[in-house]
Amino acid sequence: IVNHAHLRVVAGEESGRYDLEQLLVKLDEVRSQGIVNMDLAYWAVSAHAVLGRSDVALQRLEDAIGRGWRHAWWARHDWNMSTLADDSRYRELLQRG
Repeated sequence: IVNHAHLRVVAGEESGRYDLEQLLVKLDEVRSQGIVNMDLAYWAVSAHAVLGRSDVALQRLEDAIGRGWRHAWWARHDWNMSTLADDSRYRELLQRG
């Protein structure tokens, strides 16, 4: 969903932003039930990054790393994270993940 929505955001289609917002609502519902899934946590990080919410994305990434997420190699190549690439906080977090 994030990748497809990202393409639509880049094309200027608001439907991409809407889909990301809906995804985040669903992911928050899962999170509020106490379900911890690192893949879902990562998709939330990437959705926030695509929406331009760097601070929230970084907070969520830090939380995911604290819970055991260890796929920094993937995040370094994920175009959904491109808005974070120049942020020193992001690079520091990836060193931990």
